[in-house]
Amino acid sequence: MATEGTEKVKRYRNRRKELLLNVFGNKCQICGYDRCIKALEFHHLDPSKKELELGRSIISWEKTKEEMKKCICVCSNCHREIHDGMIELDITKQYFDESIIEGYDPNHPINPDYYDICPICGNKKLKSKRACSRECFNKIPNKVDWNKIDVIDLVENQKISFREIGRRLNITDTAVRKRYYKLKNNS
Repeated sequence: MATEGTEKVKRYRNRRKELLLNVFGNKCQICGYDRCIKALEFHHLDPSKKELELGRSIISWEKTKEEMKKCICVCSNCHREIHDGMIELDITKQYFDESIIEGYDPNHPINPDYYDICPICGNKKLKSKRACSRECFNKIPNKVDWNKIDVIDLVENQKISFREIGRRLNITDTAVRKRYYKLKNNS
């Protein structure tokens, strides 16, 4: 059974592959095959310049672009024929058209409903994040006046989860849990 996290990774990788296929015209650069994107693969023109295994590691977008400039998009049949020596490629040709993805940020989905404003700098940020960057996140005050909060009452009587209390206080659920058990052990 796939977890939600696993599904997110799959969607992220599929979205990234679709974007990269766009850069290569969504087809095999040798035979023109374009019926199934799962049958399209990336082949390094010069294997000696290969630095990263694109499908096996999560790498930054900039490193991905640099690695893709060394590749060609081919269907699985042409890919096997390249490796078998049946097809010879022009390794001096640039197949990657970077202008197609200019300004793309893979960390931010295109849907504007996913965004709101960073409380520190005012830039756009994902709603699921507390700030737009690590620098801004580190500037968010996380001090909680525990004297004003009855964590035991919130958890036991009001039946509010640690996660929800943490969300309301702008802290982690772990911090709430620690405070709760500290108070429980002292009473």
